[in-house]
Amino acid sequence: MLVKNYFRFLLPLFLIALAAVSISAQNSKPNFNRVRTYDVQHYILRVSFDRANKTVFGDTTVQLKPLGGNFNRVELDAAEMKFESVKLESENKDLKYKTSGEKIVIDLDKSYAPNDLISLRFKYSVKPSKGVYFVDA
Repeated sequence: MLVKNYFRFLLPLFLIALAAVSISAQNSKPNFNRVRTYDVQHYILRVSFDRANKTVFGDTTVQLKPLGGNFNRVELDAAEMKFESVKLESENKDLKYKTSGEKIVIDLDKSYAPNDLISLRFKYSVKPSKGVYFVDA
């Protein structure tokens, strides 16, 4: 009888604890939704490979349009990338940028409006640990 009462008491506590753990696990998923401040119109990718050093060299142009006014900064994913230059392609003008974690943040030369098309050209290298694999032939 004592054991039966013990289980009557513990079973609801166990179910409540299980529900709490389940709810907290559902909320701990990363949020991949980003605030969109621009719309990419076109990518131009120029790449070469150094198989011996497992390095990718890139020269990429990103054409984008701002989604709002007073647009003066661009943030892009740039995991493990080392940048040689970032330029405003239309004027071949060097732009100030900084890398932070897996991002690159570019300060544009002025503020742009939604009807402007901005072309940014990136020269970089990367020794990828994901996505591109060098296999001995």
